[in-house]
Amino acid sequence: MHVKVEGLARLVNQLEKFSPEVSKALKSEMRKGAGIVASEAKSLIPNSGLSNWGAWSDSKTGRDLGFIGSWVKKGITPKTNRYRRGGVTTAFGYDVVSSTAAGAIYEVAGPGNKTRDARGQGFVRNLNRSRNEAPLPRTLFPAYYEGMSRAVPAIEAAIREAERKVGR
Repeated sequence: MHVKVEGLARLVNQLEKFSPEVSKALKSEMRKGAGIVASEAKSLIPNSGLSNWGAWSDSKTGRDLGFIGSWVKKGITPKTNRYRRGGVTTAFGYDVVSSTAAGAIYEVAGPGNKTRDARGQGFVRNLNRSRNEAPLPRTLFPAYYEGMSRAVPAIEAAIREAERKVGR
């Protein structure tokens, strides 16, 4: 999900070439706007995913899949989303992502996800029950809908300020 602003990529290109300090300020303010959604998503992460879902490592790869709420919360951050073609930015924005394995599991484990054994099915069932059968995904979409009403005005204000500074 995203908010599209016409001409933003062109503005970013111009600022990067002719006014790097304004470009940096714009990106910082836009990131703060995306941070509103990230903060909302963090508020939806419990301190523990499920009882007994603590230390957990994949037996094949050794990858850490353990759920520790504070670690999962630290992994939810705004990330630059830029598309370039021929060295020119054609799209620019920020996404809010969950970068931990436990965060990804918590976000989407549920109906439609294949599990290989009864233990895995029980995990999904228990996770759904503990979260009152909330729709999937559990944090990022609800945070988007809750936080965007505050983030959009902040982002738009940052864009208007950048345009004002360069005399557009």
